[in-house]
Amino acid sequence: MATNGDCSLLVASCDAYADLWIPFFNLLRRHWSDVPFPIYLGAGERSFSGPGVSTLHSVGGRDWSQCMIDYLERLEHRYVLVMLDDFFLRGRVETDKVLHCLDFARLNNAVQVRLVRRPGPTQRVPGERVVGECAVALRYRLSTQAAIWDRLAFRSLLRRGENIWEFEHNGNLRASTQPHGFYSVWRSVLPYEGIGAHHVIEKGKWLVHEKWIFSGKAIGCDFGRRGSLSFSELVLYHVAQGLDRTIAWLPWGAKQCLKKWLKAALAPLMRERFRRMGGIEPPRLPPGSR
Repeated sequence: MATNGDCSLLVASCDAYADLWIPFFNLLRRHWSDVPFPIYLGAGERSFSGPGVSTLHSVGGRDWSQCMIDYLERLEHRYVLVMLDDFFLRGRVETDKVLHCLDFARLNNAVQVRLVRRPGPTQRVPGERVVGECAVALRYRLSTQAAIWDRLAFRSLLRRGENIWEFEHNGNLRASTQPHGFYSVWRSVLPYEGIGAHHVIEKGKWLVHEKWIFSGKAIGCDFGRRGSLSFSELVLYHVAQGLDRTIAWLPWGAKQCLKKWLKAALAPLMRERFRRMGGIEPPRLPPGSR
């Protein structure tokens, strides 16, 4: 069996999201009090003084892949469980299931074992009930959802200058040369999946319903540090999510072109609709937004 010494837990973040560190780690301690791995926070220049958490620094700034390279090169474990800072745990984590996935990763020379079903596997592994394999053709076969990674294999897939979305696209192209090695659980092992969203921050702002949910948890959220999506922004977010699911079957390049065309075509209609609702102009999304 794999030992706890095979793996570390890395929470990937940056200084701009420092206001999420206290609530994230409070929820981690609340829902996963027996984390069997050393815990690291990937940050920029700032440090976090939470109990049992060591900070890894990077000068990569906005270069997400460079930051990840810096963090991974400072770790020594063969495996690393990577979580993102704006995905808050919502329920108890069963440590034995996480360790089962770690055992599976070692025994099957896995590159990635995703711990949430986003997306799920495409085929069964003989004799295995928790984890399945992800076929090469699966969209987001490689993803940045919470997963156990072979640290060196993860490092080999990263390229400096790529943001998180570019890594998921280009990294999948690079990973397509590997017929095996990418797996996912049939049922999520880390319970951070919500109803309307699975993360709490969108475009640097709180999702309103997530802010409402976690405001009553007494976990140290500082809602004065960043704003919330307006009603119009929230509507557009959910419209975009629905559109994304509708055209998910398209190749990535064709999907991006179609989304760009639809945004341009719908902008005048949406502007008029929001004006009728009360003089609200629709938000202008930054370049490269999902």
